[in-house]
Amino acid sequence: MHIESFYTCNLERVQERSANNIIRHLHNLFEMYHKTHYGNLEGLIRNPFKDIIVEEEEHERVKKALEGAIDWSWIDKIENLQYKLPKGVVINKVELWDDYWIKKGKHDPDYKAVSKEKYSLLTLILAYSGLSFAELGKADVLTMNTTMSGGKVLSGRRVKTNQKYTIPVTPKLEEFINKLGPLPWQPFVDDNLAVYYNGKSSKYMMFTKYIKRSLSKDIGWDEDFKLSPHRLRHTFAMRQLNHFGFSLMVVARMLGDTEKTVRKNYADYNDDSIARSFNKEMERFLKKQKEKGEEGEDLEGLIAV
Repeated sequence: MHIESFYTCNLERVQERSANNIIRHLHNLFEMYHKTHYGNLEGLIRNPFKDIIVEEEEHERVKKALEGAIDWSWIDKIENLQYKLPKGVVINKVELWDDYWIKKGKHDPDYKAVSKEKYSLLTLILAYSGLSFAELGKADVLTMNTTMSGGKVLSGRRVKTNQKYTIPVTPKLEEFINKLGPLPWQPFVDDNLAVYYNGKSSKYMMFTKYIKRSLSKDIGWDEDFKLSPHRLRHTFAMRQLNHFGFSLMVVARMLGDTEKTVRKNYADYNDDSIARSFNKEMERFLKKQKEKGEEGEDLEGLIAV
């Protein structure tokens, strides 16, 4: 009864997902304690956090995932923004934490213009990469590595889960990374993926404030929901799945998530993307067959119309 009241109280002050995560963490902690001390303690009760959360119906989960993404036309509008920068300032050379900019202060017109340009580029980088905000606390997060085939990727391990991610760098993404230069803040994640929470909190609030207020105003945002850094990650994931037709496995690797997590949090393919993905894979197969000069059944008839 007390646990249910605790859960209900949390629902009133935080989002449902956050309230559910709190219960899940407490559930897991109790399970670990139970396994460690089972048989050694008398009267050990069953996990009181079990069955507190009512899982969402499939259609509700899919609906929320779809609503989490934003239309790509908004990203196009962000790309078209042009802030008037101070004369002689080159954005990718600016470090906002150096003495010159600190002395100017956040209310200085030059500081505002430069920080807006930095934040808008960072917004585009998140939309084109799917990185979560926590990754932006790492000093080398935007370091591009070259693969054996000559392509470029952003790679590392997620701060939240330690899962490996690999994000192919498209020409657009590379352009934004090169334009940005140093991040708008100093690193708040160390080499062991430990987060300096005070640093993360203040940077996250500044960036979120820019997105929700300044950026939204600059692009004429008129949707019923507010922009947020995580919506950019949602948008990236949904675009890879439904616009480009990538598999769950590939999208999961790019996000640094499991296929199960991607399916649960970012929704399954829509019908159109399934058909296009099928045709793409079949066309690739047919091309390989022709290159090998192999004969067989009329595989052209396997392409879905």
